[in-house]
Amino acid sequence: MREAKLAIATLCLVIPFAAHADLITDEIYGCASNPGVGCVVAGTGFNWFENNSGAGAFAGMNSGDTATVADPGVEFFGGGGGGDFLYGFSADFGSDSLTIQLDFSFTRSAGFVNQEWFFAGLDWVGSPDGHITGLTLLDGNTLAINSFSFTDDSIRITQPGLAIEPGERQLQATFLIGTSHAAVPEPGTLALVGIGLFGIGLARRRKTA
Repeated sequence: MREAKLAIATLCLVIPFAAHADLITDEIYGCASNPGVGCVVAGTGFNWFENNSGAGAFAGMNSGDTATVADPGVEFFGGGGGGDFLYGFSADFGSDSLTIQLDFSFTRSAGFVNQEWFFAGLDWVGSPDGHITGLTLLDGNTLAINSFSFTDDSIRITQPGLAIEPGERQLQATFLIGTSHAAVPEPGTLALVGIGLFGIGLARRRKTA
């Protein structure tokens, strides 16, 4: 009887534990563009992360429209402009966060049109039922945000047009991503469950012997 109670207690302790799930190593889609020009549907329209003009804070390089989330590391980047106004876009995902950033190098005052940022395929490695349940704009940001929304696996953000003064500027906004995940037992947890079941069976055999 004592062995059976011990096995049952072991099961109660190990079953609730779930595998860690986050965005790290997840492959996702990203787009930065003017609203209505790109980012309407993944893979269509103009995308600064794909169509780098060869100037800007990220001159001569761009990330493309898909990336594997790494921490630390910027997943998406691209640039544009030329002559007396240069600019760059970047997006950095953490395990449960997103920071978007604009870099400017202007030698004259100029306007910068409103932009849209869109990310999709956020699936959360380690959680087969992981999905987004909330998106919170954190305090202390320097990049103004018009609106933001989410679905189970995507995020869309819009920012207003900007008046940029001469000089170097860096504007950013950080979001906290709320999620829900199904419990997935760790391999070690499954092993402990097996030991617990074995203990119950052994106790029963001893009782009937």
